[in-house]
Amino acid sequence: MTHEFDKDYWEQHWEYRQAGGFGVTAGHPPNPYLIDETRDLTPDSALNAGCGAGGEAIWLAAAGWQVT
Repeated sequence: MTHEFDKDYWEQHWEYRQAGGFGVTAGHPPNPYLIDETRDLTPDSALNAGCGAGGEAIWLAAAGWQVT
């Protein structure tokens, strides 16, 4: 992981969202825990409930997952 999920992280995160930043395409990477947990898995299907702006769904789909 490259950062802590502390107050500064979340304030910067939400300032970015309010400025119109969305998902991977706007430079906001998916949660590093998702990357770590799926790195060695064979892409299959994934349910991304409560996905916010969809950064993780976009990342999973780009990695070959069928995302709902």
